[in-house]
Amino acid sequence: MICIYCQRDLPQSDFSREHVIPRAFGTFAQNLTLIDLVCADCNQYFGETIDFALARGSAEAVHRLDEGVKPPQSADDLRRDRVRIAWTRAGDWNGVLLRLTADSTGLVVEPVPQIGFARQAGDGFIFVPEEVLADPDRPLPSGLDPKKGLFLIANSDETEGRLVHALEARGITFREHRRATPPLQPGEDLPVEVRTTMDSLIFRCVAKIAFNYLAYTQPREFVLHEEFSAIRQFIRYDHDPGYVVIVVDSQPILRDDSATKRQTNGHLVTVNWAQDRSSVVAQVSLFNHARYRISLARGFRGVWREIRSGHHFDVQRGAVNPLVGTSLILARRALPNKALQLTANSAFQLGLGSLLAFNLGASATVGGAVGRS
Repeated sequence: MICIYCQRDLPQSDFSREHVIPRAFGTFAQNLTLIDLVCADCNQYFGETIDFALARGSAEAVHRLDEGVKPPQSADDLRRDRVRIAWTRAGDWNGVLLRLTADSTGLVVEPVPQIGFARQAGDGFIFVPEEVLADPDRPLPSGLDPKKGLFLIANSDETEGRLVHALEARGITFREHRRATPPLQPGEDLPVEVRTTMDSLIFRCVAKIAFNYLAYTQPREFVLHEEFSAIRQFIRYDHDPGYVVIVVDSQPILRDDSATKRQTNGHLVTVNWAQDRSSVVAQVSLFNHARYRISLARGFRGVWREIRSGHHFDVQRGAVNPLVGTSLILARRALPNKALQLTANSAFQLGLGSLLAFNLGASATVGGAVGRS
């Protein structure tokens, strides 16, 4: 048997089950599963690399928490090097870095240890988290001026000492002038900005979802065709296919959806021929949010066959249903679309829709947070 990714000819015992959509994004009855198509080595590799990045360090990872696919207590699993959450408000506190966590009320946010550096030009501050400050190999962001002003946000004397030491290691002297506390109130709703890194790890995992779906809906011989070699090499080995593989936008997949209203917050996957009838394209949208359009093959020279297909993964009901065209057969319920903006520097920015509650509660890390300038 030949693995559709590494293309090694292996005994059946060396294959394992591979879900079209990683299980981290929901458990579904009668889930779409590949059997004897992906070898155990490839499956394990994906789970430890690209699947892990999508589940812990992406916008979709935040949606897992926001949509209840993962419990609030899993918020600490988010990779802060890939997920940046900042308070958006007018004034000097705009951009204060936050992290998702959980308390008795559910999902909340709290400040992380950080230093606010005055901007060289204009007003406001640039906030730098402790992990960046403490790493001498990571340069500080451009456009800040430590001599113009800075203040410290810490949750304990020990944390404050670490921040001061990190500054001194960079040749920056911290002088305490006055104490200031972030103006966060118990139970206050905070507008936040979430920025996540979109790199080959994320694109490869999304491409894998699309290619898995094609393999689920079509015979093994079709997906093993040489025209799919570029996409399989990209997914498995991060080889550059030589063309644009994925385009990301905020357009809906479903015909009856719009930019501001969505029928479902479930996952959507479709595959079809492109208009040239020789290129295979897929669409993937986890939580019906950002739309990824994936080029799976170009200039297909094999025997043409009908491949048009689509499925909806209902994360609330745990059900998987086929799509009819690009319309979804379900009770009409308009869901407000979560505002999405795509930036040009391969990071993507989204609004969480509903505001996250900041709750002081009994959390010592929040209750002891102080700012100094």
